[in-house]
Amino acid sequence: MKRVSYAGLVVITLLSALIIMGGCRATQQETGGIEGTVTDINGEPVAGMGVSIVSGTTGFPEILAITNEDGYYRIGSVPPGKFDVAVHDGEGNRIGLESSVVRSGEVSTLNFTIPTQEVSEEAKLAEEWKADGLFGDREYRGETKYGDYEIRWASDDKYLYIGIRAKTTGWIAVGIEPSSKMKDADMVFGFVKDGETTISDAFSTGAYGPHSPDTELGGTDDILEFSGKEEGGFTIIEFKRELNTGDKHDKELSNGANRIIWAYGSTDKLTAKHTRRGYGEIML
Repeated sequence: MKRVSYAGLVVITLLSALIIMGGCRATQQETGGIEGTVTDINGEPVAGMGVSIVSGTTGFPEILAITNEDGYYRIGSVPPGKFDVAVHDGEGNRIGLESSVVRSGEVSTLNFTIPTQEVSEEAKLAEEWKADGLFGDREYRGETKYGDYEIRWASDDKYLYIGIRAKTTGWIAVGIEPSSKMKDADMVFGFVKDGETTISDAFSTGAYGPHSPDTELGGTDDILEFSGKEEGGFTIIEFKRELNTGDKHDKELSNGANRIIWAYGSTDKLTAKHTRRGYGEIML
């Protein structure tokens, strides 16, 4: 009868596990992005154009990036692969299509040149923002979806306009420029109960909170206008604030990429743990 060496089996099993784990690490890939400019045939930047991924060899984020005054756009959190990227005018008409390859952890550059005659003044203008708990077709200049959470944004020389929507009847939130997890995030929470909207201008002092209102930390409440709506199992919160409020608990926003943390919960209690959360960016 042959004897089985259990010590040998343990060594072989551990080696196999290490090989598998090593292989997983080797194949793990980081997301990248696509950025570039939209210009007309004279080389002039075109603002207000929508740029989005329409197809690809792998799954891709549902992000509509809107070009700024320099014609610049950026789409983040894109997995490695080859993608078809389209540019649309203000009416949603496709006026350009190009391909781009994104490699692990890298940002690919993709520029568009569009015919001057197809760029109308109407396409460059955004709809006037209103705090009404509704998303107008052209009220915001950018939007991103993270599963059941959606954020839209716009800005001018002085103000930031944000709209967030999630599949919940509880609270929803967005935090700006966290340093580590939630820590140092400039946060806004909101919920709707019995038709009344409650909003909190807060700041997270730790990686997992707490996120106390700015007014309790010696700061100020800098939400200038807000509204909300709860309908069909979804909650919408809209708010307006200055890009630079002067409050040390508010982050100053600037042109380009601004990192965010997002979350939503199942109740209206702001101290209750989130149902889902994640990270992303908004491009001003």
